Amino acid sequence: MKKQIVLLAAVALAAAATSAFGLGSIVGTAHDLKGTYGTKNQGADEICIYCHTPHNPVQAIPLWNRNNPSGAGFTLYKTSPTLTAATQAAAFNDSSVSLFCMSCHDGVTKLGNIKNAMGHDMSGSEVISNTNNDRLGTNLSNSHPVGFDYASAQSTDATLHPIASAAASLGTVSGGSFPFFNNALGTGTMMECASCHKVHDDEYGKFLRKANTNSALCLACHKK
Repeated sequence: MKKQIVLLAAVALAAAATSAFGLGSIVGTAHDLKGTYGTKNQGADEICIYCHTPHNPVQAIPLWNRNNPSGAGFTLYKTSPTLTAATQAAAFNDSSVSLFCMSCHDGVTKLGNIKNAMGHDMSGSEVISNTNNDRLGTNLSNSHPVGFDYASAQSTDATLHPIASAAASLGTVSGGSFPFFNNALGTGTMMECASCHKVHDDEYGKFLRKANTNSALCLACHKK
């Protein structure tokens, strides 16, 4: 009986380890700022504090711990004559989910610019490195459009899939089917950075929501 109990305990521990460090884990990825990738905190053993805090957050959802840049400082891709009027109206405002991403990837806001530091300090360079073109800057005019109402854009663009179809293909966020987001400009319809990227899971590289084999990620929205 004792041997069986020990064996069951070992199996449980192995399962827990697989769950913690397997697919869907931020541990060891580029978003693990205590890890070995680029700019990091050599002395900290906490992963979550660079984005989240359990108490007194900057924003209640998602218990946000970072001081985001102003949305007014960004230039978005919206000048192409082939874009719909809705896409050309793209803009960040202070409720834009993409500002969570840009609070590191703008290359200006310090990685350690958090509300509750938990007694830790960043070591080395305090802005994101550009090792893998991660420092996007504030001029996003050469990046995929974000900050626009996808449903409105699709209503006048036959080359885009309806939003329900695109959402189902792109997958879920924390168990909820909303790869399109809320902000002051739209409710559950906004295309943001996190529409294509899943920040806690690097299974497919570049934190993509799904493998882009045969352009599957692109074709979730685009009819080609």
